[in-house]
Amino acid sequence: MYKRQVPDVQHIVSVCRDGYVRATSALDIDFDRDDPVVTFDGLARNSVFIKTIERILQVLREEMQTPVDIEFACDGKQFYLLQCRSQNSGPESLPGLIPKDIERSNIIFSASRHVSNGTIPDVSHIVYVDPDGYSELQSLDDLVAVGRVVGMINAMLPKHRFILMGPGRWGSRGDVKLGVQVSYADINNAAALLEIAKRKSNYVPELSFGTHFFQDLVEANIRYLPLYPDDEGIIFNEAFLTRVTNILPRLLPDYVRLAKVVPAGGPQYAAGVPPTGPNIKIKGISAASHGRVTLGRR
Repeated sequence: MYKRQVPDVQHIVSVCRDGYVRATSALDIDFDRDDPVVTFDGLARNSVFIKTIERILQVLREEMQTPVDIEFACDGKQFYLLQCRSQNSGPESLPGLIPKDIERSNIIFSASRHVSNGTIPDVSHIVYVDPDGYSELQSLDDLVAVGRVVGMINAMLPKHRFILMGPGRWGSRGDVKLGVQVSYADINNAAALLEIAKRKSNYVPELSFGTHFFQDLVEANIRYLPLYPDDEGIIFNEAFLTRVTNILPRLLPDYVRLAKVVPAGGPQYAAGVPPTGPNIKIKGISAASHGRVTLGRR
């Protein structure tokens, strides 16, 4: 009932008629007859609006000396700039040189979907939340505690020198089974955030693609990468990620209950992957020393 009261609504919506979505005009649109679809096609065709946006971005880029993205509001007459943030466009965003002579047994994981460019140097640890171990937890308290432990590890490890890997959606606030419940403060020291979509029966978990913390990740230059270990041609060295020495009882004795599925013996390593430093494992949460991550395509 309020559709006609939206200023310049014809620039915001198109109409669906006879199975086709098409542009409309102020004189042609009939909300009693048509099904409106929000497309912003009218704004895209409005050269004045596009030129206004272009000029604002140009001025902000010149003043801030870096590319920016903006949030804005417009009532058809006035333009309101709500937020302005710098974009990462430095050398760290350039494609990395990926070696071709690495033995398969020495590759921890590979990815082929939504891979950005860049190199993450001096990686000292991988913090791994095992998808299988996480799904086996039945207590809500234990599920929530996994996120709490991740936050504690985040505060312990060297800043921007470790990678966080976990099942499903990092930062899940609804169904905690969909992913580890953390806030940005629990992951803000990581160098990269990886979400694992590991198939279980015929179900593949839906990932967040970093949207829960997207702008924070961009501004802090924390890399995001989705992993689909069941995809054809993908390497996922689960043995390396899970066969590590468990020092959780010593670091966080209050959370020893989360380490019950971890063998009490010494560490075992995947073929070709030598022990390289301290390790942490917490009911499917593991951290293992490594070196460098290169992002890009061969």
